[in-house]
Amino acid sequence: MTEDKYQSIDWGPMTFMFKITKVRQNFTANTIDVRSTPLEDTIRPVSLTFPPPLQRFGTNPAAFIYHWERLTYTFKLPNPEEFDALPFDELEKRVVARFVTTCQNLAGYTVINDSTGGMNITSKDGEWTLVAELPTHQEFTGISATFRQIHNDKENASFIAARRAIKNAILRLETEATRQKARTTIKAWSKAREALSGKMIETLICDRLMSGAPDSTPRSLQGIDPDYIIQTYNYGETLHWGNRREALEKLEDDPTKEKFHKVCCLHSMTQLSHLYFGFAELCASALGYAKVTSVSALGGKQ
Repeated sequence: MTEDKYQSIDWGPMTFMFKITKVRQNFTANTIDVRSTPLEDTIRPVSLTFPPPLQRFGTNPAAFIYHWERLTYTFKLPNPEEFDALPFDELEKRVVARFVTTCQNLAGYTVINDSTGGMNITSKDGEWTLVAELPTHQEFTGISATFRQIHNDKENASFIAARRAIKNAILRLETEATRQKARTTIKAWSKAREALSGKMIETLICDRLMSGAPDSTPRSLQGIDPDYIIQTYNYGETLHWGNRREALEKLEDDPTKEKFHKVCCLHSMTQLSHLYFGFAELCASALGYAKVTSVSALGGKQ
């Protein structure tokens, strides 16, 4: 049995972990060709327990499956469509409905429907190159502005605002058993949101795959703080030329770092957006909306 081999890249602020899939020696050219795949992608395919949330509002089903395979592997969240309807008051209902609508709109954005990953690392003759597929300034600004409405805690119809409305409505349920069941479900989604705000999902997957490895062993995109990098772009350039502009200048003080950090910002918004889409399905269930899903959208092996 051949032992698996791995390769890590630690290049300035960039860290990646790969599983080597093929090694071919070229005796004529006296070179070795190494093929590899990001360690975090070795989990695929992952069986999904429910269709990717809001997939019907997107344009690329494969992208929704890709992100929900990652989220399913990492968090194993409960089916949001099975959440019971809640007795909201009118203001709570407006807040939760607005969160759902914003997520549905965001699900159609070009960046959300990208399944390419946006970044590729190559090496030739000892020189490393990062190639990044970046959206236009218009696309980047568009997703940043809409995403802020559901992500920033102080926004009036954010994840936090919708969760607060749900928690208030849970208090009106008739029995402690039903209240506790609902609270347990909300806690699972809250913990996932907290984890994704602090670490890239690539890092979280590597943490699990490398659970027995020393802490010093590199993990993909380790050290990237999703919430920090999102806020730095929002208030350093994209939405406001504000109090984060000096911090952003440090992230973009050479062309390679600029591409890397912009991709990380996009990845951060995308991974959190898909989580929020799941919570939007939960909110829709809490509001008593009819379910419109397709079992055929499930990805992975059953």
